[in-house]
Amino acid sequence: MNPLAVAVMAGAAAAVIGEAMRRRLQLLTYRRSEEKSLPDPGPRWWVPVAAATAVASLTARFLDGRPEVLWMLMPLALAGTWLAAVDLDVRRLPDRVLLPLLAWEAAVTVGLLATGHRSTGLNVMIGGAASLLMLWSLHWFSIGGLGFGDVTLGAAVAAATSAVSLTTLFWAFLASFTAAALWGLITRRQDLALGPWLVLGAVTTTVLVP
Repeated sequence: MNPLAVAVMAGAAAAVIGEAMRRRLQLLTYRRSEEKSLPDPGPRWWVPVAAATAVASLTARFLDGRPEVLWMLMPLALAGTWLAAVDLDVRRLPDRVLLPLLAWEAAVTVGLLATGHRSTGLNVMIGGAASLLMLWSLHWFSIGGLGFGDVTLGAAVAAATSAVSLTTLFWAFLASFTAAALWGLITRRQDLALGPWLVLGAVTTTVLVP
């Protein structure tokens, strides 16, 4: 089947999943008791649009050449959309989504190593471990300025982008932190949500970087 047609169908499926996520998000069940009084985040129609755009773009980019990396990238695109919505609302990235995402990436890495994609699996291990060490150090030295949820999501982003290449990992982090810093300067917000920028940087660079 034509890769473009598959990308369109994948995007349509992601839109359906994204709409289901949006409706679930509207219930605000992710909020803690102390977060119940926060302002209503609105309908968040961007969630299914973002999910569909990310999945369709990634499918079109990799299906015909390196379909194995989609096993790492697709879950990040979908889970990352949900995490971005939560982070924008409560400035928190829940472990109940982050930890299964990391577990999935670990399982896929084992699969890559066992099915003839050794270099891809090794890239994931190297990039993920190095990034986790770097982010953990930033968390430690910033005395919580970089939240532990951001560290965990950053490790997931590192693993997924490293599956493409270690160069992609570098550009993903550079794009994410640069965009977040610029947005922080523009808005002058102290409680900047980093999660959306990590996901956006990962998807954008994997699609655009050669």
